[in-house]
Amino acid sequence: STCKVMDSGSAAVSAAKPGELVFVAGIGAIDAVAYQQMYAAGDAMCSVLRDACARDWGGGQCSTARKIYKL
Repeated sequence: STCKVMDSGSAAVSAAKPGELVFVAGIGAIDAVAYQQMYAAGDAMCSVLRDACARDWGGGQCSTARKIYKL
């Protein structure tokens, strides 16, 4: 399911700083902080992203989710 974030313990995810990008194979560069927030949400990620996109379609979390899930 695309509504799961794997728990890989990635240092890049846990140490994200504003303005940084992470490269995800098959997707490209995405906002590291937004990705960290999605990662931290775990199973609640889908509701977090629905709320984020409803608030700000062009915001970091929603933009990252759209790149990952081709929304």
